[in-house]
Amino acid sequence: MKKVAAIVSVIAIVISVVSICLVIFRIEPITYDWMGILVGVLSILVMILIGFQIHNVIDFKESVKEVKSLKTDIKILEYSIKEDMKTIHLLTNHNISKIYYMLSTKDYRNIQYEYLYYSLVSIMYASDIRDIATCNSIVKVMLEVIVSPENVKLSKEQKNTIFNFVSNVKHGNEIERYNELLQVLARIGV
Repeated sequence: MKKVAAIVSVIAIVISVVSICLVIFRIEPITYDWMGILVGVLSILVMILIGFQIHNVIDFKESVKEVKSLKTDIKILEYSIKEDMKTIHLLTNHNISKIYYMLSTKDYRNIQYEYLYYSLVSIMYASDIRDIATCNSIVKVMLEVIVSPENVKLSKEQKNTIFNFVSNVKHGNEIERYNELLQVLARIGV
């Protein structure tokens, strides 16, 4: 496409130079006729239209750059919103696990399934946003609460759900005492 435009431009320049040469070396006197005036007016109009097209092309290129910039900004905002949503999920689940812990009896053998569920969901979200310090504190509290995992009774479905969340935890090797928590959870009764 660019080659065609270049060829057409070269042809137009050659024709223009030839026309100028013919006009300059014209021997007869210059006379004004209606045909010449019409050609002049039409060439001025064509020149205005070509200028307008050039302006549109330049304006279009600037618009494309602006759209690309806005698209990049939208992607950044979308990523930021996703990260904020993960933080909101983390905080919500962590607070729910605290509520269930407070509702459970002081006899740690009767820890409610919901406490384990929301605590593990909190660990999953915290590890997803790479908040290892929060993961460490949740694991520490869970290990303090689950003193006798053999006395905690869950249904098989509940235990499978808990281990489903455990398998979705990212960066588990960076979380302190995480392997110890996994061993404690494995000892929970069914």
